[in-house]
Amino acid sequence: MLPLSNSTFYEELGCLGYHPQQEQLEAVVYINQPSGYGTDICGPGTPEYVRFYLTFDGGATWVDQGLTSFQAYNIPEGTQGSSQLEYAVSLRVDPPRKFCLFNPVIRARAILSWNNPPPPNQPNWIPIWGNVQTRNILVEPFRFIPPLDLFTAIDVKLPPEYAEVLDLQSPIATKAQALGAVELARRYRDQNVPVHRYAYKELHSFFSAQTAVSAEAFQAQFPASRSHPKLAT
Repeated sequence: MLPLSNSTFYEELGCLGYHPQQEQLEAVVYINQPSGYGTDICGPGTPEYVRFYLTFDGGATWVDQGLTSFQAYNIPEGTQGSSQLEYAVSLRVDPPRKFCLFNPVIRARAILSWNNPPPPNQPNWIPIWGNVQTRNILVEPFRFIPPLDLFTAIDVKLPPEYAEVLDLQSPIATKAQALGAVELARRYRDQNVPVHRYAYKELHSFFSAQTAVSAEAFQAQFPASRSHPKLAT
């Protein structure tokens, strides 16, 4: 008989994500069974632990971000039939940020373990009761960049006389582009993005009679909209 490991019969790490503006790793844990958690809610219950990791080199190394937990209980009312209880856990982290022109996607990992905390600095540890999730996440990028970093990124060596008179540490803000539906139509031309996705605001205004544009004029502006059932002729 093989030793038991990675069992999700009682609890399961359902999803893992990251809130880039709040800098929080978040996970949802499913409690699947009406019993097996020590006591009902009048007692102490038993802990469910989640340890988080981040990797900045594609998984070659993982950096331990810390541990969080909550108490689970025997609650038959929440797990009848196919029902399950869902708990959310979160942990504040501080991943390094990059300038918005560079890839801000990294990978995160969470390890769920019942009644036994995952040991620190062991990203490949497998729990007996629980499971592991690994997902791509987006770190909120910088939208400004110090000139020195910009010159380094584009491999330009600044002459010494310029370095003496320029403040290379003062950040330069990027220019935010607000793209309309026409520009988005050009960008998405060969990417199979339907018109009701990128022109949602314009379509909503048209169908709610908040614009005086005729159907013919709308179709001329957005040719792909001819396939929309409300605009088909």
